[in-house]
Amino acid sequence: MRIAVLDMIEDSACIYVFERKRKETKLIEKIQGLDKSTIPSDIDKWIVSLHVHKLGFRVLKMPFADRKRVRDTLPLELESLILQNIEDIVYDFKIETQTKKDVNVPVIFVEKTYLKNLVNELKEDGIIPSNITSIDFLGNTFSCADDKLNADERIKIAGSILDRPPINLMRQELVSTHIDPKIEKKLRRFCISLSLLIALILVFQIFKFASYKTEANLIKGQTRKIYKTLFPYERITSPFYQMKAHLKTMQDKNQFIVSVSPLSLLSYLSSIEVEFTEITMRRELITLKGESSSIKSIENIKKKLQAFLEDVKLLKSEAFSDNRFSFTIQAKGMKK
Repeated sequence: MRIAVLDMIEDSACIYVFERKRKETKLIEKIQGLDKSTIPSDIDKWIVSLHVHKLGFRVLKMPFADRKRVRDTLPLELESLILQNIEDIVYDFKIETQTKKDVNVPVIFVEKTYLKNLVNELKEDGIIPSNITSIDFLGNTFSCADDKLNADERIKIAGSILDRPPINLMRQELVSTHIDPKIEKKLRRFCISLSLLIALILVFQIFKFASYKTEANLIKGQTRKIYKTLFPYERITSPFYQMKAHLKTMQDKNQFIVSVSPLSLLSYLSSIEVEFTEITMRRELITLKGESSSIKSIENIKKKLQAFLEDVKLLKSEAFSDNRFSFTIQAKGMKK
């Protein structure tokens, strides 16, 4: 991971590039100036340090050291000490020495307009700061010129604030209006890929619809042709419904294929050793007439017929001579 600290020093600037591998962090490059051609592009995180001349500085005394209570109280205390409106500045603080009664709270602030313009300018150079702080403030060099930090001290402070600077002037209203160029590039690629995917799906659906329509027209044309061949003198309005009506009529008149196969029925009946005098098949209704030597024999015939016929009923049985009985058995189709 590469972290860069942009240190703005008076009219110049310096970039400290740190590289972190596992738990070790070291300075790998120091770039003097802020030339666009020398700004590194492989940085994962940017921290910007503002120069002391761009900042306002106040030291407040608070009766408590709780950061939340200090942050809640600070706007009221600070408003009476500065010329600007509190809504027009961005500020942050740190809690320092504590006496028996009071706590010293150094506060730095900067004009919000200046900070927004700075962030926009840095973005044009490919720098998106995640934190904005001040090395001068963290090194306590606000008092006089003799207290200025040397180069080594500035680098040391820069290395100590890589994770989470104690002072951060980068507020949400500044962060939300900027997108990291790397993330922006990835989002652009994602949107292009998504658009291509949607376009392909639409093309596929259109092609699928066109294929279905072509196939439907082909089937419709073939159906009309077949219908015209079967019924040449009829006017065709809807061949599907007209064909369905004809099929129903043919079934009702028993002019179509019956559900009982005569050959299959005769084959089953031949396995029963009995004399049938009449076999009638009308659609699914089968009527069998024959002769037998006893009533018990007729019952046996009925049981054998139940093995392959549905709803077998003995309609009539009567004696017509000595030891001879006639019978009529009816069934509703063959079992499947």
